[in-house]
Amino acid sequence: MANMRQKLSSLHIVTILIGCVYICYFILKISMFAQHSESIKYAFAIKEFHKNIVSFTLFPKWASGFGNGYGYPLFIFSPPLFFFLAEPFALSGISPFSLLNIISVLTVFCCAISMFRLSEDVSGIRGGLISSLIYLFSPSLISILFNRNNFDDIYSFLFLPLSCCIAGKSYKIEEADLSINTKHFIKLSFCCSLLFLSSKPTFMMTLSLLLYSLFYHFIVCKNKRPLRFLLINSGGIFTGLWLSAFFWFQAALEAKYIYGNDSEGNIFLPLILPASFFISFLAGLLFKDKSYNKPYKLRLLTIISVLIIFIGGAWNISDNINNIKETTEIYEWQDTLPYSVGQEYMPIGVKKMPDNEPRVPLETISGKLGVLRKEISPSERGIRVKAVAGSATVRLNLFYFPGWTLKIKDIEPVPVPFTVDDTGRIIAKLPEGVNFLRVTFDPTIARIAGELISFTGLLFCLFLFIYKKEKK
Repeated sequence: MANMRQKLSSLHIVTILIGCVYICYFILKISMFAQHSESIKYAFAIKEFHKNIVSFTLFPKWASGFGNGYGYPLFIFSPPLFFFLAEPFALSGISPFSLLNIISVLTVFCCAISMFRLSEDVSGIRGGLISSLIYLFSPSLISILFNRNNFDDIYSFLFLPLSCCIAGKSYKIEEADLSINTKHFIKLSFCCSLLFLSSKPTFMMTLSLLLYSLFYHFIVCKNKRPLRFLLINSGGIFTGLWLSAFFWFQAALEAKYIYGNDSEGNIFLPLILPASFFISFLAGLLFKDKSYNKPYKLRLLTIISVLIIFIGGAWNISDNINNIKETTEIYEWQDTLPYSVGQEYMPIGVKKMPDNEPRVPLETISGKLGVLRKEISPSERGIRVKAVAGSATVRLNLFYFPGWTLKIKDIEPVPVPFTVDDTGRIIAKLPEGVNFLRVTFDPTIARIAGELISFTGLLFCLFLFIYKKEKK
């Protein structure tokens, strides 16, 4: 019987791997022509992050290219884990587009394995198979893999089931030993913090983890386990939130300063990943072995379901491939990535403000970007502007954010007074002559507070680890 179960498990794992290979085949197949605007955006961001890392700036403040002119800092409104985990590949000399494909392939296999292990613990082998395949071919994951929309959220598809899997494993601990519980607590805390650092809707991720913990305690374990297991899991989740505060705290307080956010106006966007996760997980419960009196019915239903999932997934992949904007240019890892694809890749656009009609299209008076980039530190952006006839009023195609200052670089940087128009952009009045205008992002109170909160959380976990060692 044990041998039969092992063969069945191997067959199910092979089926999941076939699904992974199927998805990865199309990812690699379209990679030679699918370098559309979203791919270029993330390739450029990876390149900018890599340049900061090799110059020993481990926490860059600026978003690459000031996306769409909004000028938001990179680690405030984009999940930082994506860039940190991509950096080892970039250090090895892999081109940014190849790196995006490597991340996609690795994520596919890791998501499949983590979802299978999670669902298998509750629903058995067949339930794990169905949950894993549904999760792999879910429209949200396929869209990120192929269209590269919100690609920096991709690791959240891995760490959500992985965090839930760790939370469920706590109920397997029979001993009441403090050291074992502490080890599990720290493991869950760091896994949850990685989840929060890989996803923008942190609140929904927290709620999803708490819902799964409640489900496991009251439904799977039928409330037969001590309440301390639920408390340990809840504490680990909130400690993960504590550790990742340097990312989400400032974003939560200062998101109002960002105009045109991708998630603005779409209240369902934060629900996409949790919905895909819970639908996949609950679907696996329908294939639980104990739910059927006759095994052949379950086998037949499993085969039919797998075929339907593969057919639906193939259609979903085909639909996404057809929607990809093809380009004939292949961009390599080089000093200058294309600025022609849109204004979102321009470091700063400085434009002259007409005196009589501020609403008319503005005339660009900016200088060459290639020369300027050599004079910019990771915490600053700048551009040369020319003001004649006494002075000139210019508008930066850059939305104001707390902590930003303007200075003119001469022998000593001179502060420049500025105002903010009704669209949120910065307007500055410059003296006559050719000036090098520097935009500096100074640390805000919210950012400093978030970093202090994360630091205290790290000290708390370190204290628990030392305390556990002493108890042994």
